[in-house]
This record gives sequence, structure tokens and C-alpha cells, in this order.
Amino acid sequence: MGPIGPGEENLMGTRSTVIGFAFLMLAVLCATAQAAPTFTITDIGTLGGSSSVGYGLNNAGTVVGTARIANSSAWHAFRWENGVIQDISGVYGESMGVNSAGHAAVSVSIDSNWRACVWADGVLTDIGSLGGPDAWAGDINDSDMVVGQSSLTSGAPHAFIWDGEMHDLGVLLGGSTSTALGVNVYGDVAGWSTDEFDDQHAVLWSAGEIYDLGYGIAEGVNALQQVVGWTNVGGRSLHGVVWEDGVRTDLGAFSATYNSYAYAINDMGWIVGMGNSNYGLRAALWQGGVLCDLNDLIPAGSGWQLRYAWDVNSNGQIVGFGLNPDGESHGFLLTPVAVPAPGAIVLGMIGVAIVGVVRKRKS
Repeated sequence: MGPIGPGEENLMGTRSTVIGFAFLMLAVLCATAQAAPTFTITDIGTLGGSSSVGYGLNNAGTVVGTARIANSSAWHAFRWENGVIQDISGVYGESMGVNSAGHAAVSVSIDSNWRACVWADGVLTDIGSLGGPDAWAGDINDSDMVVGQSSLTSGAPHAFIWDGEMHDLGVLLGGSTSTALGVNVYGDVAGWSTDEFDDQHAVLWSAGEIYDLGYGIAEGVNALQQVVGWTNVGGRSLHGVVWEDGVRTDLGAFSATYNSYAYAINDMGWIVGMGNSNYGLRAALWQGGVLCDLNDLIPAGSGWQLRYAWDVNSNGQIVGFGLNPDGESHGFLLTPVAVPAPGAIVLGMIGVAIVGVVRKRKS
């Protein structure tokens, strides 16, 4: 399937008017609330080693990621909650996503193969594969749907969604490889697929269809089906972008000659990622179309250098990693000093609810 056009009859197009109205209301109410927030910063710590990375979080502020263990170079998946960090893989592994119940999408390395798992209530469960020996888990939603990549019996790696059973999400026509990286509350999946020329294209899987968003990588999708990722914008530059109803918007970079990458978007439209700058790698926040260096939004003199922002929840909390005041690479949790305006949150919820109604009417 080619790029989605404005006149095509597809799931994305049928919702454009409703979603547009919701965002028009939201924009009006938030017009006076677009000043960049400021944040407090919490060091996630490690599992006894020297380093950690925070990859995902839920709306309660529970964080998952990977961290080095004591007296070893091995990395284990962790879950951090209320200041307590817990090893949830027991072996070499990582966790990329956590849902509202605290269940985590975990990948572990066993006998040189990756296995996709779900951690829930202290139990780690292997969810299988698409027939091959490897599977990797990239995200999990509130329905415990897990997405990622798995090898087929042929060895080819394909994107999957697991809802109690493994389902092959497939590839673009003529393609051979795909990966799913993010899933929203409705089961819409963001990722990438190769095409017939073996080029990587950002894709959205929704309601059993695969939509080609053009060259690039799609990293995340919110409940309003806004997709974020990155792509080539001309020359050698790679920029973070957002796709909505098939239209791609360049999010820009800290300088025209630098790259930027968008990794996640919440239901209020806050986008997080990273970008190159004169100061090296910098964690980034796009709010209201404005790019901010997160290092400028934390307390002066904190000693932190924030490098990557990987995820953002509906309360505006952001998780990622950077160099802490001791010069060690640690995961961090940023919490806004002032949360989004209550009216904005209400309208955001209304927008999500409207989309849900449209889906139910179509089903």
C-alpha cells in the first residue's frame, strides 16, 4: 500500500474530522499554556553496577529499562517504582515498555537467542515466537498486547503483535523485514518495514492493514493515532517527524546541520527524543511545535547532562538517560513542576474518548 492520501477511504481518514475538531478545541484552550515546563530530576540508579537506561514508563511513574548488575558487565531488565529498583529478568535483558497495571514487556537473552516475555506480578513469562528461535519485545499496552520482532521458521524477522497468541503483522509489498516498536491503547502499532528495494519505511499497522508512511522509522503512536519517528529530510540530515492522517511534519533540529530523533508522543501531543548540538547529544522535548533542550528545563547547577529522552506519560513525566553529577550514565525520571492545565487534560481525554466512539461505530 502506498502513502495515505487525503481522499483515501481508510481508518485514518474517517477519523480526521473528529480528531481535527478535538485538537482545535485543545489548541484554543492551551494557547496560553504553551510555555515550556520545568522539571525536577530523579536518578533511577542501577542494579549495583555503574550504568542504567530508562526506556519506558506508565502514568503512575513506574519506570522500566536496563541496568548493569554488581561486579559484572551484564545488563538486566529492571522495574523502578517509588524509589525502589528491581531486577525483573534475572539474566541479560531489557524492558522497553510498562502498562498501567505495572506489567512490563521484557526481552531476555538465553543461549544466544532473544526471547520476548511479559513480566507480571513477579512472574516472567515467555510469549513465544513466530516460529523461529528469536523474539524481542518492544512495547506493551493496557490490554497486555505486546509488540516487537520475531524470526519466522524461514529465519526472516517480522513484526508481531501478541494478544495471548502471536500474530505476524507482515511487511510492505515486496519487503522482507519489519519491526514493531510502539503500540497504543487501541492496538495501533508503529514500526518499520523494508520495501521491494530493501529501503526502510515507517509504517502504521491498524485494523489489520499496513500503511506506508514513507522512508524512515516510526517509533511511537498515541491514542489519537499521531505517529512519531524520524526520516531523511534532504541531504544527509535526519529529523524527528510526526505523521498525522498521512501528512508528515518535520519537527526540526537544534541546528540545520544536526540530526534529531523523535521516540515517543503522549496523548497531549508532547514529543520526546534527542538531537545533536554544539554540546553533543541532548535530550529533547517538542511541545506545541517548539523544540526545547531538556537540559535547559532542569534546575541550574544540577550537574546532569541529559542525553536521550525515550518516553513521556500523560502527566508530562519523561524518562531517559544521561550523565549524572558523578559522570556515570544513569537513567532519569523528569517530573514537571507544573502539570498540564486541568482543562487541557480534560479536552485531551475527550479527544481520546471521541476516537474510541468512532472505532466502536465502525466495528
